[in-house]
Amino acid sequence: MTTEITEVKLEQLFEYNQINNKVNKLMAKRDLLIDKDATNQTIKKARQLIKKKIEFHKYWIDKLYNITFYTHLILVLLLFIMLFYKLL
Repeated sequence: MTTEITEVKLEQLFEYNQINNKVNKLMAKRDLLIDKDATNQTIKKARQLIKKKIEFHKYWIDKLYNITFYTHLILVLLLFIMLFYKLL
């Protein structure tokens, strides 16, 4: 039994190697795209978290501004009442 490589077998082997190379390249591209997609999803999640944190801090800054404003207003009113009482 001899192992002769015929023309047809040689063409099939060449075609198999070409297809195998293309499949390997496509698999590498697929892996790269999956990595990019994972990175993109991480960035999206980070943006959402930062947006929530900014909204939270903005809310509390507004609350503290209002509390400070009304506290100063009450203190000024008390000061005027005390001065008016002293003058009488």
